[in-house]
Amino acid sequence: MISRMPRILGLAACAALAAAAGARASTVLFNGFASAGGQLTLHGDATTLATGGGTVLSLTQGGGIQQQAGSAILASPFALGQGGTFSAMFRFRITPDAGGPADGFTFVLQQGAASSPQPGGNLGYYGTAHSLAIEFDTYDNGVAPLGQGGTNDYNDNHVGIDVNGQLNDLVSASPYGVGASDAWACSGARNPFGCMANGDVWTALIGYQSGKLSVAVGDGAAAPDLVISNYAIDIPRTIGTHTPYLGFTGADGGSTASQQILDVAATSGDSYAPPAPVPEPGSLALLGLGLAGLTAWRRRRAPIAG
Repeated sequence: MISRMPRILGLAACAALAAAAGARASTVLFNGFASAGGQLTLHGDATTLATGGGTVLSLTQGGGIQQQAGSAILASPFALGQGGTFSAMFRFRITPDAGGPADGFTFVLQQGAASSPQPGGNLGYYGTAHSLAIEFDTYDNGVAPLGQGGTNDYNDNHVGIDVNGQLNDLVSASPYGVGASDAWACSGARNPFGCMANGDVWTALIGYQSGKLSVAVGDGAAAPDLVISNYAIDIPRTIGTHTPYLGFTGADGGSTASQQILDVAATSGDSYAPPAPVPEPGSLALLGLGLAGLTAWRRRRAPIAG
């Protein structure tokens, strides 16, 4: 059965999280997206969608509808902590159609709130100046000229870091090594464990401090895999601000998939620990004191209905 993060953090717990992160901290919490109106700006094909497990953010709807692109950007800026410190955690689900999955989505920090998502290998992110994106890529677009909407993919199942609207994969890795030796390991409509487009509920954990960015992802109840560890990059300098707008972008092309964000929490502040490769039993204490209110969640046994 798929593990499930419970409905976390009421108003009191959210206030405690903010206090733990320090006076300068920003916090973002979407425990589902039923009440996201006014807090998120949706572009392109992005929409909120009621499911049996709650209201999700849908970046592409799948169902064989080709060339979709959507984005959801916070309506207000997010203040990074000292030196740019922040931590984030969200869950996502990518369900491929019969033709196999495409193309993926990004978690983005950008200087402004504007977004013009484009389909296909652009991941809805291409052309976003003064930005940094963490991509969750499910289609191998090969190598094409960067600066012309090109990509630097090396397989159909990888997490990577992109900057300034270019799909250039400054660094990338495959979760659990799936796809590392087979560029099309996850190209089917029914994909195995470790393929991000296998319909499972995945957890993503992101942490940044002192110029080092780390990302871990976990398939269902499995221990998260630390796919990017302490990658050196100056995020505030890259995006040109300490108060970026956070959001998600996503796209498909000739192959299609349903790409959903189920919930998200982010905080900034001076207290931080990078994502660890293996969680404690029954908990996911990976984001340090800044996400203290999020680390005590327990696994539930009921899957989320699509």
